[in-house]
Amino acid sequence: MGVSRKVNEEILNWIIEPENSLRFKRLITRERDSSNLSATLVEIDGKHQELKTEVSCRVYFIINGIFEFTINSNDEFKAKTGDLVYINIGDSYFLVGKGSYIVFNGPAFADGDDIYRN
Repeated sequence: MGVSRKVNEEILNWIIEPENSLRFKRLITRERDSSNLSATLVEIDGKHQELKTEVSCRVYFIINGIFEFTINSNDEFKAKTGDLVYINIGDSYFLVGKGSYIVFNGPAFADGDDIYRN
């Protein structure tokens, strides 16, 4: 059986990312916790730039708000509070909305994994 632990909220700082109209906290990280999974809490008000990753799949859990996702330039849909959105490895996507979500990466996110489309 693995060892579980509670993430100490006090050690988590908000990181501001103005180019994506958001701020985030890294809840579970490759460096601190596991190379298998990462989790990031995000608050956004606007558009997240189009991106993809060739490293991991992603699951977005919408905590609150409504978001419009566009995947591979043609699959458009809305996701709302309580919804899960799965993004395959290699899919190009962006989202627009206001609210908060947790994004899970498997394997865990590492700096440089995101490839932004200009």
